[in-house]
Amino acid sequence: SLSQAFIRFLEDESAPRHQARFPAVQMAQQSTDKAEKKAQAKAQAANMVIEVCMSK
Repeated sequence: SLSQAFIRFLEDESAPRHQARFPAVQMAQQSTDKAEKKAQAKAQAANMVIEVCMSK
């Protein structure tokens, strides 16, 4: 019936949808990921230097 179709329409329209990701959001995430990787590499290098110094 018409009322059931209307209810189905309302349910479909109120269901959460995937939001489009804006390019700026993706760029910010990539920058964050790159900075985290760089920080991890620096920390690993520092740990290696400490280990070498401690082993002498």
